[in-house]
Amino acid sequence: MFDLKGRTVVITGASSGLGKAAVYAYAKAGAAVLITARRFERLEAIREELAAQDYRVEAVACDVREEEQVRETVKHALRSFGKIDVLCSFAAVTDDRDVAELESGQWNDVLQTNLSGVYYFSKHVIPHMKERGYGRIINIGSVNGLVGSKMKPRHGYNASKGGLHGLTIGMAATYMKYGITVNAIAPGLFRTEMTAAVFEDPVSLATYNRLVPAGRAGTEEELNGALLFLSSEEAGYVTGQILAVDGGYTISQLI
Repeated sequence: MFDLKGRTVVITGASSGLGKAAVYAYAKAGAAVLITARRFERLEAIREELAAQDYRVEAVACDVREEEQVRETVKHALRSFGKIDVLCSFAAVTDDRDVAELESGQWNDVLQTNLSGVYYFSKHVIPHMKERGYGRIINIGSVNGLVGSKMKPRHGYNASKGGLHGLTIGMAATYMKYGITVNAIAPGLFRTEMTAAVFEDPVSLATYNRLVPAGRAGTEEELNGALLFLSSEEAGYVTGQILAVDGGYTISQLI
């Protein structure tokens, strides 16, 4: 089950964190992978490591906020691999300011990266998927798109991830008839470059561990099972879902 041999995957935000972990998971599941992010030197290091193990990986620098760069990245994937079976969007930034503190430029950067970037990639990949009658789109949302936090105001991030969940549901309803499933994964707290500040703050980390039923943060590899399932043939009847991979955070109450 969940064999991805012969499939082609495009992963955004692949230079670090959960996106980077996903590259290894997809490659080891047999897929050819095109990885993209702004930091090309990191992508190239990943590509070289996997290529040395005979995995097929290509790296392309792309800023998801720039539609023309997205268009060219999709064209590159199609030239190199001939098709795109799976689009997996990890590219994201966060901001801990509330709406009273957020400058418009900061707000726009979060929305452009986390939401518009997914729109751009979907816009340019979906016509190809419709033509083939097959596709898997997996958007990486967040528990912060499902619940708020009294500890850290992340209002721009909340808005972007909530919007991404809504975009996921809307696209799922439209494109299922073309053989394209669209789902989102909403991770809880995982140790990544983006969340380093939480792990460096003993009070914040202890509070999270007390709130979450699992009693701990997730590890990068613990997201991979959900990714591979939603990318597989076995998930052909699953669409429009927001799957929280969060150790129970979104269903818990501290009493």
